[in-house]
Amino acid sequence: MTESDYSYYRPFVPNPNQTKGSLSRLKRRLQKAGIRQQDIAAEAGVSNVHVCNVLADRDQSQKVIETAKRMLKEAGARSSNGNAAS
Repeated sequence: MTESDYSYYRPFVPNPNQTKGSLSRLKRRLQKAGIRQQDIAAEAGVSNVHVCNVLADRDQSQKVIETAKRMLKEAGARSSNGNAAS
């Protein structure tokens, strides 16, 4: 087998800036905010499976993480605006 036979394979390299705990906290915060993985996938332009793998720390995607954090921030802004009106 040549190196090109393995061109589809991308080895997993852990991100030192991202810990398992930070992903599980992010996942919990998304669940509390009612943000679904399919919502993140649609916003980021990736598959639901990819989002699931990123949040389970089986794959990496800065795009997915940033999209999820942005959606959390927007959800927080909407809820605080809604509370101010009450």
